Amino acid sequence: MAGKIIICSVCFGCAILFYMIGIYAKKRMKPMWFYSGTEVKETEIRDVKEYNKANGTMWQIYAVGYAIAGVLEWFYPVLAVVILMLNCIVGT
Repeated sequence: MAGKIIICSVCFGCAILFYMIGIYAKKRMKPMWFYSGTEVKETEIRDVKEYNKANGTMWQIYAVGYAIAGVLEWFYPVLAVVILMLNCIVGT
């Protein structure tokens, strides 16, 4: 039982974090980055607002996988692990 609570907490924590990154990306005036240490120049982007909107949506969709895995952990733990693995592999 304690293990399920920990896994659910981690999954929902990640989901909230990634969803908030998505909100931040959508509101950002300069181009949003993907990885730390990399910077996207405004001159490389035709429409910064649309670019950030798409980037933010990507982060929010990525968050959904973690939220689904958190819910599934209570009922189908093996399926939750599969969802997490797919989310990490397909999301990269």
